[in-house]
Amino acid sequence: MQGLPRYIFETTSMILCSLSHICNTNRQYRSEKWKLRFNASKCKVMHLGEKNTKHTYKMLEADHRLNLEETAEEKDLGVWVDNQLKFTHHSAQAVAKANQILGLIRRSFTYLDRQIMRQLFQALVRPHLEYGNVVWNPTYKKDVAMVESVQRRATRLVPGMKDLSYKERLRVMGMLSLIYRIQRGDVIEVYKYMHGIHKVGRQLN
Repeated sequence: MQGLPRYIFETTSMILCSLSHICNTNRQYRSEKWKLRFNASKCKVMHLGEKNTKHTYKMLEADHRLNLEETAEEKDLGVWVDNQLKFTHHSAQAVAKANQILGLIRRSFTYLDRQIMRQLFQALVRPHLEYGNVVWNPTYKKDVAMVESVQRRATRLVPGMKDLSYKERLRVMGMLSLIYRIQRGDVIEVYKYMHGIHKVGRQLN
């Protein structure tokens, strides 16, 4: 805040201190109400926005204030998100897990026909690539290709289909591309919200 008039600097500092006090008060109230103590050493701060002033946040811990650690990416409810609200890291983690399970399937079965491979993929592999996709829906081409590569690999493991194109393999196995399924899921969710199937605080116009 160098170069600002003194009264603006003092006012801004007072606002930041007040906000920090309010946050600490609310956390303490919820902690006492729910009988759940916050562990300040496990709490972190993620600053969002290029012009973020990156204010230092503190939390009461054993009668003293502890500075909260800053983090660039964090996992919440199974989904990784970074301070730029991008989900490339989550896409990579989901693809790695899916490929790991796909490799286990390939080593565990001496023969995989179309039906067995489709059932195994849908039950064991695909859930890792579609969990929480309403939140982390891949938008970058590299992320889309990375997610789709898992199903490309899976369809090539079926005997007699290695030389077919990806679209032909999907048609023969009766499957849809992962990206199409994700986009279709988004449309379904929008329909549910617009028609009151999902209850929200106020109706969408």
